[in-house]
Amino acid sequence: MTEQELKEFLDLLSRATNHYEVLNLEVSADADEVKQAYYSLARRFHPDRFHELARTPIHARLESAFARITQAHEMLSDPDHRANYDLKIAALKRVSNLSATPTDISMKAAASQNGAAGNASEDAALAEKLFQEGAAALQLGHTNAAIASLSAAARMAPNQPRYRAYYGRALAVQTQTQRMAEAELQAAVKLDPANATYRVLLAGLYRNLGFARRAIAELERALVIDPQNADAQKMLRLLEANKR
Repeated sequence: MTEQELKEFLDLLSRATNHYEVLNLEVSADADEVKQAYYSLARRFHPDRFHELARTPIHARLESAFARITQAHEMLSDPDHRANYDLKIAALKRVSNLSATPTDISMKAAASQNGAAGNASEDAALAEKLFQEGAAALQLGHTNAAIASLSAAARMAPNQPRYRAYYGRALAVQTQTQRMAEAELQAAVKLDPANATYRVLLAGLYRNLGFARRAIAELERALVIDPQNADAQKMLRLLEANKR
């Protein structure tokens, strides 16, 4: 195998976006196909086969690439890990579709607010769908997509504290939208003052903004509601330790 062929393989692998693409497999591949794909790549591209390239940049790339191949094999060989991974792949696809059409989301929300989106149950179902997609995007680190869908959900159902809280949580990720995040999290707390989680989220924002006293006050309120709240206990300990 020539060095050029090796570079072409590495370039191709670098464009893989998930474990299936790393092993050049369909999502429907069975366990035997996963195993065969891995061993085929190992026979051709294991770094030990290219000792003459040792301590060169291309060999370093190959070692990194083969570590990725090994990780893909380990993940897809374990039924439980693979099932969880497949759920993440499906969520990523939904997020990708969502982030590609943020204007459509805004238009749907605006149509609902103007009374043009159908009956109340349809609007509620759409808002919940947008919320679920936004929550999935937030968990996967796709902040812009999360903000787009959660913003729409919050506009469609402004009295739903869960939507306002998660929208605030997404806004809090970006420095330039943290003030907006404060307004959304405060709205969630006002709508559901007995929810300790919302107060912890608000406290986390205050901590990040440098407002330690406000953060401590919210955490103390959260612990009155839920004395066993581990997140509130941990954050409060850290804030109080920093005061000393």
